[in-house]
Amino acid sequence: MSQGRMYSVAFSNRAVSTSGNGNAFALFNTTMPFAVHAITLCTDLTASGAGTRLHFNRFAPTVTMGSGGLVITPTPLVPGDVASSITAHAVDTTLATTTGANDSLLQDDWSDMTNPWFYQAPFDRMPECYLNGAIVVTFNVFGAAANLSGTILFEELS
Repeated sequence: MSQGRMYSVAFSNRAVSTSGNGNAFALFNTTMPFAVHAITLCTDLTASGAGTRLHFNRFAPTVTMGSGGLVITPTPLVPGDVASSITAHAVDTTLATTTGANDSLLQDDWSDMTNPWFYQAPFDRMPECYLNGAIVVTFNVFGAAANLSGTILFEELS
């Protein structure tokens, strides 16, 4: 059972370029640490052959968020719950950066992008984020033009 407040950030059908890397998600906090529970990504590709490499990183301060994508307000999983203190970006074309530590938490090949990619954190070992830090999920160049959709579930820790 969750101890903190749970939120979702979702986007759908955002065009991604075959010419550069991008952020799938970037979550930044200034007042409250948080932990990631799950991430899912999918595309509208119908033929296999296109693939990318995903990078799931934790940035220590000082973080500069990316740009060129969406700024999304996290949605509480409990109706009527308070607004999240997290700033959420999706599909930025300019990558987030840090002058602090960049911890690589997971790297994975998403080789058949006709199937969704899913990450589920172990319940007792969810990746936590530094105060004033960020969790950033990036992808390498896509092998084919596609529309990307995704959801990230996270918990604000008190």
